[in-house]
Amino acid sequence: MATLNHGTKEITAKIVYYGPALGGKTTNLKQIHARLPTETRSKLTSLATDEDRTLFFDLLPVEMGRVGDWYIKIQFYTVPGQSHYKATRRVVLSGADAVVLVFDADPERESANYLALADLEENLTSYGIDIHAITIVFQYNKRDLNDAMDVK
Repeated sequence: MATLNHGTKEITAKIVYYGPALGGKTTNLKQIHARLPTETRSKLTSLATDEDRTLFFDLLPVEMGRVGDWYIKIQFYTVPGQSHYKATRRVVLSGADAVVLVFDADPERESANYLALADLEENLTSYGIDIHAITIVFQYNKRDLNDAMDVK
């Protein structure tokens, strides 16, 4: 659930981009960042390897403005998709209010998509959260590929 700070009148929500390695999670955050108005744009923090792959997470805090007396903030995170970062994904997922599950439309990545979904469910279960009890948006990424998988 979103964090409410009554002292500062802030509501902060956490949205985590989840999915297979090289599926487009970091690119999503970069695109959101690039499209934010410059006067409200914050810094995009990315902990990446030399090959530009996410090492721990990416973070993009966004101040959405006010609703009544409350300031609304959203923290966008990505998780590393590589299989050996399983524990890191679990930590970053902690406290998420919603998940964007980024599937790669490349037919060669089909099994990686299913593994990411299974990993997400396992990590949510570790926090006592049923996968059907959290908001999940499925993003079918790379649909522009000539041989992109059918969404079904």
